[in-house]
Amino acid sequence: MKATCGNTPNARTAPKPKIGESRTPTLESAEWKAHHRDTNNLLGIFWDFVDGLPTVLAAFFRNDLTTDDWGKIVVPKEGGGHPTSVSLMTKPGVRKMGKGWLLIPAAGALRGALCKRQLFDVTAEDVRQDSSLPEE
Repeated sequence: MKATCGNTPNARTAPKPKIGESRTPTLESAEWKAHHRDTNNLLGIFWDFVDGLPTVLAAFFRNDLTTDDWGKIVVPKEGGGHPTSVSLMTKPGVRKMGKGWLLIPAAGALRGALCKRQLFDVTAEDVRQDSSLPEE
């Protein structure tokens, strides 16, 4: 199980959300991180602040991830800030996770923010086919 709250624009471009402020309106991308590229089963959650409280907004599961769904392992530099090696999930891997959604917001604005192509790429049709959510 891994969690992400996504990535927002660079601080030089736009102010970063503060603790307790929602990141969802400015999300640019998301990924999960692992210490190796062999993670093939993943329950990935996406969280954000809602009314100032950390809240799980979405959950995804895949049992068919491959090393291609993970980027090159980044090894920490001597004296650098990262103490351990890490591999970031690739954009295609994140979209693959999106197709394994278990929980997705019913609210249009939240669902729309998370389901953008650069994030989880879950279409309204995907949600209608796999749930009892009403059409918008």
